[in-house]
Amino acid sequence: MSTETPTNKEQIHRITTDDGTKIVGHVYGEGPALVFVPSPLGVEATWKPIVPFLSDRFTCYTMSLRGRGQSEDHANQSTERHVQDIATFVESIGEPVTLVGESGGGSLVLGAAQHTTAVNAVVSYEPFISEALDEEETAEFGELSERMATLAGEGRLIDATRAFFEGVATDEEMGAMTDSNEFQKLAPTIPLVLKQFEQTEAPPTDPSSLAKITVPTLLLKGGRSRPLLRTGVTYVAEHVADTRVREIADIGHLAPTVSPEPVADQIGEFLADEQVSI
Repeated sequence: MSTETPTNKEQIHRITTDDGTKIVGHVYGEGPALVFVPSPLGVEATWKPIVPFLSDRFTCYTMSLRGRGQSEDHANQSTERHVQDIATFVESIGEPVTLVGESGGGSLVLGAAQHTTAVNAVVSYEPFISEALDEEETAEFGELSERMATLAGEGRLIDATRAFFEGVATDEEMGAMTDSNEFQKLAPTIPLVLKQFEQTEAPPTDPSSLAKITVPTLLLKGGRSRPLLRTGVTYVAEHVADTRVREIADIGHLAPTVSPEPVADQIGEFLADEQVSI
């Protein structure tokens, strides 16, 4: 493990996992530690817009999953491996950490909280949990994933990225993603996500696994998100003992990137609660 400080005062935190993969994150601010975990279909920059709203009070670590950003790639892209990477990254910080994740990353942080005592709180924004979907929602997500895989198989990674987000984002979010060229930036993650689908054997979100989480957990959902994306919040709240559920009006699934301030406000209020020890 190492923490470097380049000349621009931005710190870089690096760890090496037990399979020899280097995982990298950037560090901003000062105070209790927050570790932000992107979705497997995201990158470290997914959470960067929220940092200015929290770095005056917290040390914010924005980590990259293996194969993304400055983190090394590896043939193993399973959910189980990502969970282990996050737990190792958290433990290397050397102090209690609040884990923050969104969508698929929201599920990963729930998994990591089951495997390390270094986590003292969890924030999960609309965690994607396949077990929470009903039959119609499962079919809908399956069609979305199949469309993404077909386009990727044709070498059309940008189109595959856009097709997936068309199924989860609001029109305003799609516009913002287009304006900032996000689909081009995220396209390289598509093959990694498809590999994850193939390799994952035991997602960490079955009821017995979630019951292992004992730390305070904040579950956030957007008022404009599709029901398919909000079901995970209800599911987790039923199986994790110490949860708080908050809905934020007028935002959708991509709020951590597109509308970060209200999400940051909820995180700050949660951690300021006297019942949450930071």
